[in-house]
Amino acid sequence: GSLHALAITNSPHINQSIFSSLVESINGLSSPLQFLRVLDLSGNLLGDIGSAKVLSIALSPSHSTSIERLDLSRNGIGEGSAVKRVLEECTSNDPKLEVLNMSGNDFGEGDVALQLALSLGD
Repeated sequence: GSLHALAITNSPHINQSIFSSLVESINGLSSPLQFLRVLDLSGNLLGDIGSAKVLSIALSPSHSTSIERLDLSRNGIGEGSAVKRVLEECTSNDPKLEVLNMSGNDFGEGDVALQLALSLGD
């Protein structure tokens, strides 16, 4: 069988390497996670780089994922330079992603907020 929804929330004690392994397994061709449609990683303090990795897999047409709903809220992204780069690279693509929740990441009025607005305009 394949898994269509996965939620790992509010687990800031799980270290970055565990999440990196999870992200890599989502992208694997033979992984049961490649069929995920809903991924909720809210409240895990993935930070900018960890969130950017997940977002890159969800938005890139070169990855074999089916993610339609992604929750990266409350992950301590802050200024988000890595997230911004992913959004810039993926704005012209046609991702399957329909819902992206990035609330509670304290973007302020920086570049990430602007890039999100530009991405939504496409």
